[in-house]
Amino acid sequence: MRYWLDLQAVFPPSPQKYWATLAANLAVEPVALDANSMEIEGYTDDQAISTAEFPSNWELPAARASPVVRRLADFGINENRMRAIGYSANLPVTSNTTVEGRLRNRRVEILILSI
Repeated sequence: MRYWLDLQAVFPPSPQKYWATLAANLAVEPVALDANSMEIEGYTDDQAISTAEFPSNWELPAARASPVVRRLADFGINENRMRAIGYSANLPVTSNTTVEGRLRNRRVEILILSI
């Protein structure tokens, strides 16, 4: 099962209600809390970045995924079952040739792995 997170809702100032709802939805999945691992996957578009905080497109998606793990753990999802992964601009869901496409490719997804 895969959940696609809204980056506008994930990062500050994201409301507690968003996280509580997401954690509750994941808790309903019988595999989420007890049996299966979850990958929290961060992605970005193909526009190169080079800042002190994010020297490349590899650091940025990992920085998107890590706080999601922390917030879900705060709401009771077992942190031992989660891992944050950054995929950079790999695996785009659409073309990066338009502003809309780049926005769609900047994302965080939660993948609940099967046993």
